[in-house]
Amino acid sequence: MSDLEAAKAALHRAADSLGDASWNKASANPAWTNGQVMFHVLLAFMLLPYLVPLARLFGALPPSGLKPFAAVFDLATPLFNWINGQGPRGAGTVFSRARLIRRYDALHDYAFRAVVKTRPADLQRGMYYPRRWDPMFSGYMTMGDVLRYPLIHMTHHLGQLAP
Repeated sequence: MSDLEAAKAALHRAADSLGDASWNKASANPAWTNGQVMFHVLLAFMLLPYLVPLARLFGALPPSGLKPFAAVFDLATPLFNWINGQGPRGAGTVFSRARLIRRYDALHDYAFRAVVKTRPADLQRGMYYPRRWDPMFSGYMTMGDVLRYPLIHMTHHLGQLAP
């Protein structure tokens, strides 16, 4: 839980460090502005309300039967990549810092509640995820991995902000 609190502080610091002019300035990621990078970071947290229930449901099943599920999602990689690239371009231009922070804070609260509600044994249950979607997806991921993923993703992308 301390990781979640540290992530919240880091995201708030990053957002506060970007003035209005910097929000729409090119980032160190050539595909996006600073605001678009920030929205992309938010996207990983936006996945949690979908990934956590999937991990709970499929984590109770034998892992060997779950590979086909991930394979089906791997087939959707082109669509995922398009949404992953275009979503921040569109939303990153209409999400203000204040709106992004409000949405992030709500998702942070969701993640916090998910950690509190998850029994320690359930944190070790997992499922296979589409490996082609993100190099940070390790194939088989436990519930703990799913809850840590947005934090790792955020750390990577916050380094792309340009003041």
